[in-house]
Amino acid sequence: KIWDVLFAYGVHLEILIVVAQCVLLREKLLADHKNPFTFLTLKSLQLQPFDAEILVACAFSLIPHIHQDLLDEIACHPIV
Repeated sequence: KIWDVLFAYGVHLEILIVVAQCVLLREKLLADHKNPFTFLTLKSLQLQPFDAEILVACAFSLIPHIHQDLLDEIACHPIV
């Protein structure tokens, strides 16, 4: 599903997919950890499989909240 979206809309959306995954993991990242960056480096980190449809919907829901200049930078990212 994610590959279908990336092929249809552009690989530059991978950045938004990663941000959406962080948004969806927000509670887990912040729970019981003073520094979320140390949580990301834990070797024992076991993430549950994610629902691609929810992840893609979250990524697309971020677009209206991003300034046009940043969207332009994201769109040019794979070719620059």
